[in-house]
Amino acid sequence: MERIRDGMIQEGQAYEFKRLVNLDDPRGKSNLIDDVVAFLNAGAGHLIVGVGEKRGVFERFQPLQGDKDVLRRRLTSIIQDSIDPKPMKVLVEFLDIDGENYIVDIVLPAHRLRPYQNKITGGFYLRTGAQNTPIPRDQVHSLFTSIEQFEADTAKLMERENAAVEARDIMQNNGATLHVAIVPQEHYERGRAPFDPGRGVLKSIRHYHNHSGSGVFKGCEDGVEVRDVTFDENRATSRFFIGDDWLIHSYVAHPITADASGRITIHEFHRALGRHLR
Repeated sequence: MERIRDGMIQEGQAYEFKRLVNLDDPRGKSNLIDDVVAFLNAGAGHLIVGVGEKRGVFERFQPLQGDKDVLRRRLTSIIQDSIDPKPMKVLVEFLDIDGENYIVDIVLPAHRLRPYQNKITGGFYLRTGAQNTPIPRDQVHSLFTSIEQFEADTAKLMERENAAVEARDIMQNNGATLHVAIVPQEHYERGRAPFDPGRGVLKSIRHYHNHSGSGVFKGCEDGVEVRDVTFDENRATSRFFIGDDWLIHSYVAHPITADASGRITIHEFHRALGRHLR
């Protein structure tokens, strides 16, 4: 308390002062959740209610009154019910001023299940200095995930789809194969609807091999696919798949082709792969 009054504690990366919080007002409640989410996504912090400030420095106390247990339960319930994933280590403490007057210290320990989201608005925020910075949706996962985790996720999903293709026994498998997997940001977004090709015709990309045809995607288990079916037991030499979970997967049999004799050069392979991915 004395450190706040003396200006030793100021608004910044670890502290936020609020004069009051109106939990009966939807906007006031949402603003409180924005503050909590910002701290949870950045690290440990304190949200102190009942302190007026000027330029981040203590100006005066604006104390609260009432049953502390009731307020603690209500604040805890609102915070846990309005944030995804649910933060379980938030503490609500009280600092007495005099008599029935007190201020509230919402203690926010470091949480590891980031990113945290305001379920009321769908927003993501990050505490940067004394401000709450909105995080664009397309940057949420990349901001909190290491490149090693991205690589591990992609490898795991590619192995899953490779196994599904092999179980269906739909590809030519008497030679070399090329496997490409792309995991879009949409795959990681909470609440994102499954991939929907829409009502129109979803055409395929160009085949890897020197074929001019481009088929139409058809529904399959867990997504849509297009295959270039051959006369070899109805097996395909290439398949392009978009999963309901937004995974993009390509499976190509005999990927290295050359008209001339001898081994294909890396430049020829690079051009062929580029045509396939366009």
